[in-house]
Amino acid sequence: MHASVRRAMPIMALGASLSLTSCADLVMTSRQAPGYTGAMVQSFLTSAGTGGPVLVRVLNNPFGGGPIESMVAEEATQVSRVPSVRFTSRPAEARQPDWHVVVIFNPVAGANVREACENAAAVRTVPAPANTQAIFSFCSGARMIAGVRANSGTVASASDPRLRLLVRRAMLDLFGQGDTDDGDGIFLNSFRPIGTGADRLG
Repeated sequence: MHASVRRAMPIMALGASLSLTSCADLVMTSRQAPGYTGAMVQSFLTSAGTGGPVLVRVLNNPFGGGPIESMVAEEATQVSRVPSVRFTSRPAEARQPDWHVVVIFNPVAGANVREACENAAAVRTVPAPANTQAIFSFCSGARMIAGVRANSGTVASASDPRLRLLVRRAMLDLFGQGDTDDGDGIFLNSFRPIGTGADRLG
């Protein structure tokens, strides 16, 4: 299918979704994994999780109520595409720290998911925008294997259930099955109501 046609389809799906649910209940994602199929990304994840959990680093936590790193790791484990792979926010527990997931909340509009692996500290962020945004990047050292940029309705606090649902949706798409890209790196876009299927808390 031609790229322009394929990218038009999620937009039509978005219109249908908006008729059924409010914008606050949508998670919108764009995924990049240049040159890798979803099966290859999952194979990398399997290798990364051999012998211990995969490290998750969270930057720019904009929410009050304490750290959220452990929650992000727990939710990532709950929806892991490879059931044997777990995630941790504690560097000492990661047996292969070069393999890691970087999560950056509210990056500037021009921030690329690659940058989270190449130099996460250099990614500029903004005060809480109208919609909560985040980058989720799966890295091997400074090399990005796959990345997702996720947007949702405003998350009010660290205890807001929408935060957990945003993490689940982004992690599901980060390690989801998919075809290789058409050369520009973007090969999966989704617009889904949160709180359905694997996104549901419980």
